[in-house]
Amino acid sequence: MDETFKSGKEYSLNYIFSGKKKIVIPDLQRDYCWGDKAWDKDKKEHTELVSDFVEKLIEVFLNKKDDKITLGLFYGYEYPTYHIQLCDGQQRITTLFLLLGMLNRRTANNGFQKYLISDYELDDDKEPYLQYAIRESTLYFLSDLVCNFFLEKNISVNEIKEQKWYFTEYNLDASIQSMIKALRKIDDIISKKNPLDYNEFGSFILERLKIFYYDMGKRTQGEKTFVIINTTGEPLTATENLKPILIGNITDEKKRKLYSDAWEDREEWFWQNRSTNPTADNGVNEFFRWVNLLESNIDEWKKHIETNKDSDFLINRQNKQPSLKTEEEICKYLEKLNGYFKIVKFLFDNYFIKKVEKKYVAPDIENKQITLFILLPIIKYVKHFETNTSKRSIIRVKQFFENLAKVEDISKRIGNLLPESIFIIEKLIETNNDDIASVYTRNDISEHLLTPEEKRKFELYLTHENREELEDKFWKAEGHKIWSGEIAPLIKWSTDINNCFDVNKFDSYERVFSALFYDKCDYAELDLTRRALLTRNLKAYPRIFRRYINYNFCWEPADWRILVRDNEDEFKKFLDVLIEEESVNVSYKDTELKMIGEYKGGKDTDDFVNYEKFLEYCEEKNVRRDGEDWILMKNQKGVRTSLKSYLLFLELEKIKPDSFSSNWKLESDFYSERYKYVISSFIFKEKFHINVFYVKNNFYQLQLFKCDSSIDADIINIAEIENLKQKDRKYESEEMDKDRILALLEKLMNTINKLS
Repeated sequence: MDETFKSGKEYSLNYIFSGKKKIVIPDLQRDYCWGDKAWDKDKKEHTELVSDFVEKLIEVFLNKKDDKITLGLFYGYEYPTYHIQLCDGQQRITTLFLLLGMLNRRTANNGFQKYLISDYELDDDKEPYLQYAIRESTLYFLSDLVCNFFLEKNISVNEIKEQKWYFTEYNLDASIQSMIKALRKIDDIISKKNPLDYNEFGSFILERLKIFYYDMGKRTQGEKTFVIINTTGEPLTATENLKPILIGNITDEKKRKLYSDAWEDREEWFWQNRSTNPTADNGVNEFFRWVNLLESNIDEWKKHIETNKDSDFLINRQNKQPSLKTEEEICKYLEKLNGYFKIVKFLFDNYFIKKVEKKYVAPDIENKQITLFILLPIIKYVKHFETNTSKRSIIRVKQFFENLAKVEDISKRIGNLLPESIFIIEKLIETNNDDIASVYTRNDISEHLLTPEEKRKFELYLTHENREELEDKFWKAEGHKIWSGEIAPLIKWSTDINNCFDVNKFDSYERVFSALFYDKCDYAELDLTRRALLTRNLKAYPRIFRRYINYNFCWEPADWRILVRDNEDEFKKFLDVLIEEESVNVSYKDTELKMIGEYKGGKDTDDFVNYEKFLEYCEEKNVRRDGEDWILMKNQKGVRTSLKSYLLFLELEKIKPDSFSSNWKLESDFYSERYKYVISSFIFKEKFHINVFYVKNNFYQLQLFKCDSSIDADIINIAEIENLKQKDRKYESEEMDKDRILALLEKLMNTINKLS
């Protein structure tokens, strides 16, 4: 049985890099930087740390090789099973992995191969034990580095960038560049340390270096204490310890019992509403953080953030415990807690009722700032307006902040915008106006929150004859995963040149868009829409979106959102055609097929319009340019083929030369042969195999070989007759145009038929 990791246990590298386990550097992490751009706190400058790290390891090995060396605490969590998402320790673990790879190159028979990649992965997806999920280019590079450099020793470090598996996009990947620089440093150091027993040094690293693992997803607590590791690294006082400190100092027995009972009721409520955590402590601690923040000086928050450009004040303020000296101060504070708890209970019992939202009130770990961005202004709003406002007004506030939290630009700077969100509520309180829409005319609210879109929506709410109906329509549209809270295009399409909004047009555009990109849409099903859109005048489609190194036909909801934003007018025209055809009972599918059928061509993406199989092959719709050809990316594991090779295969399926008899079968192999993408394969009675594939510049190539990889007189004679050149156990033709390659193919097949 392949075990993973237990929190608080100590592990060696030969356990970490083994079995089914994978160490994953998640996308929230920064780049690997020890090779060139690490920050040296002592020198106060950027430098490389690899040299010092490796030098010290060698020094310890030479002097204390039998000692156990602890490398410190590594934080992570397991998801999915056997995959450890590393949240701290990335630089050290990456450097050790690179060092292990370099040592493997200097051992006979790849002595440390099994700690770099498993035998199963080497024959399957080629995923090493260390996975970089920061971006897909790093993921691909590390796989190629292990398989083509650490395990193959025919090139030097300085030749890595000259290899065919090294793509030009890698030059833009900071992690890859730092890794290459780190490899050069490691190579230089271990070369000069002579004599250095590479086998013994590698075994020392694998067996004697120890790592303490702390599971961030399984934080537990003692009987009366609770510790949270936060960004400041400081432990917090447990609420269970705070209770006797406060209530124990109240001399009035009735008051003491009153506040004690209220405290117990509060803890009971958090227990009843916990998520997966076995105690109520997480929820209670969250509640204290909310109160501390809401009682902080918002102007002080804003001033600090404007001055320091960060949210350190917010982080520190979250964990501040009250400093109370007198019994009167204690009672006032406890009354304040009771008042806030009444609001929290009211909100969660009436408004935060979805099961998923239990994470707000009883998290497994402390809530993220984006949760505070939603909750805190609502709590402040209800605290002031609860007695004289309607349920709908509270829902409006909740919807406004929840919707903003979906917006990517806001979520990126959520810590800085949290005080701004509370500031909006303060402005409502100043004017004693409980309508969140009333702020749309203000000029003192951050434009990051009160965007032109939000102002326009508020304006329409206040002027529309049926406000609640319009709100419901907008809220429904905002919830679509492609719009993700930003429906400005829908509003624009529904507004005429006189700035008059037509709700019926809005309904039409929203209906058609939602029908194409429906709620549980599998985005692999949108290939027909992708092909139809290629017939329109969209700019930059496909394109390289953020997170990608490949061109993409839109896969993630964010990709579609960007494409629509950049092509609002053309998307409107596209939807207008669908709406018009729908009015005469033509389905969306038939309308899109009609667009494809009537398309005259003229773009370099025409083959994707005409052949549906190309987009079907690309599981996440990624492609690359290779001169005049497209490379179709099947998946993120690097499986790919050439569009022109695939196109040849489709033509061969239709042509079927005369010699394509029952003796031969045509297969689509989809594999890379010396970085030429093979797809068309003819097999003769499981004896002879002919590959035909595209090379470049409208030239093709052919390979002949025996299915059992043997070389006998028959295949030698055939190769000599047709002037095929031997490469390993295969015979290759020269590169030639399509007509010549098809003629040669037919000739070879006839020759082999006669041999039988």
